[in-house]
Formats: sequence, structure tokens, C-alpha cells
Amino acid sequence: SHLYPGPNGSYRAKAKTIQDVVAAWLGTLAEAGRAVNPSFEVLMEIGWEYTTREREAITRKLPDGVNVTHPLGAESTIKVGGRKLNTYGGYMADRTPGLTADFVEYDLSVGKHPYGEIFLSNWWDLEPLLGIPSPRAVVAKFGVMDKLGLDKVFARGGVLSPPQCQWSINDVLFSRLIQDDGTLDFNSFMLETTTRWCKGNQDAARQLIQAWDSAEKALERWPVLFWFMKG
Repeated sequence: SHLYPGPNGSYRAKAKTIQDVVAAWLGTLAEAGRAVNPSFEVLMEIGWEYTTREREAITRKLPDGVNVTHPLGAESTIKVGGRKLNTYGGYMADRTPGLTADFVEYDLSVGKHPYGEIFLSNWWDLEPLLGIPSPRAVVAKFGVMDKLGLDKVFARGGVLSPPQCQWSINDVLFSRLIQDDGTLDFNSFMLETTTRWCKGNQDAARQLIQAWDSAEKALERWPVLFWFMKG
């Protein structure tokens, strides 16, 4: 949840530093979770709400069992009306790889090994456009993870449940990329998957892929206007 534990409230609350408040709260969650599962981790995205000084102070103070996660921005540039606009993989992220690299470098310097964060399903309230397939963005985010040297991934917003949504290409591709040993051919994987879903009809399979491509390109061209509408 997006909570800012800054110096608000009573004088007692203001007497505590922001990093102490965060460390105590998340440390309590981690302790309770590890009492049930010793491998339990609490993840924190230290996002736009925090200044650089606050982010670094919080990261230094995080106790064992608490780690950090960063959205994986796959930056692209498009032309609209003669102007160049930066986009970040549609609704999937709003942070450029260069900035994330700086964050990761600092995390490692204080002993934290962060997760790469990716949005696969609905994440934010986008109705009536819910869960738009974006397989090329998913692949791009894994490419950013490789460049950043990250080996742990966190699916923010979760995945779509197969019994309720049997044909989510984002989720199927995500599972395949986690297992990937470098041999994945994206185009072949897409055609094989859609042909199976279309019961062997390759014409229908190619039309489905084309529809996904069109939707993804349209979504990517929706500029990031403000923090809660990332396209």
C-alpha cells in the first residue's frame, strides 16, 4: 500500500525518524511472518513519495527479513504530432532503467539485494481496460533485469488466476521466462501458444497475436500524465 510514514501526527510521532518508523513496522511484519515461514520476506518499494535522503536512510535501516523492490522501466520514445515523448512500457512502470540502476547500486552498497518488480495483471484501477495483454513489455522487463544484474523478480498485483482466466499470455510468458535458460524464441513461443489455444488454427493464432500487438502499441503511446495514471 502507498503509505508515507513521515513526520505527521502527534509530537510523539514527530519525535521518531522516518527510518525508525519504517524499520519498526516492517520488522514487526517480518518477525511475525518468519515465525510461520523462516523464508518469509517483506518487500518495500521506496517510491516517489520519498526524497533521496529519506530513501537512503530507510534502506540503511531495514532489518533482516525486509528487502526492497524496484519497478523495471523499459523506456521507449515515440513521435506524436512531431514531438518526441518518452513512454515506459505502457501501464507497466514509470521509472527509467538509469534511475533504477542508481537505486540498485545503493541497495547493494548497504547489503540489500533487491527484487525487480513487474506488473503482469491489473495492478491499478484501469477499468474498463483491465489486464491488457502486453507480452513484449514483459520480455522487455526481463531484459532490464538482466542489465541490472537482478536475479529475483516480484509480480506486483499478483497474477491472474488460471481457473478464472485460462488464457493470460502475460502469465504464461512470465512462467516461461522464469524458467528460461537463454533458448526462448519469443515469436515461436507466441505462435505455438496461440495455436494451441486456437485448437490448431494458425490463421486465428496469428490474428490473436496481431490484436495483442495493436493493443500494446496503443497503450504504450498513452503518455504518462501524472503519478496515478501511468498509461
